[in-house]
Amino acid sequence: MNQLMARRGYAQIGGNEHLRTIIEPLIGKALSSHIRIGNLKRGVLELYAADSVTMQELTFKKRKLLRGIQAALPEGGFKDIRFRVSV
Repeated sequence: MNQLMARRGYAQIGGNEHLRTIIEPLIGKALSSHIRIGNLKRGVLELYAADSVTMQELTFKKRKLLRGIQAALPEGGFKDIRFRVSV
């Protein structure tokens, strides 16, 4: 059953919602509404910004955001965050 859920991506949806609850207080609700959480690959979390202004704001808050995620999920293996503009 776990393999089926992983293949269909259902587990990732729940994980993304949990990450969103961690990220929102760190960057603020207004900024949080303009991002989409991507994949975690090799310890690098991808966040997709709605526009370049949002991406710039996220870049300013990157250290605080990464430290907050690492503190909330120490077993998650988060090493870095990469921001991209969502097209």
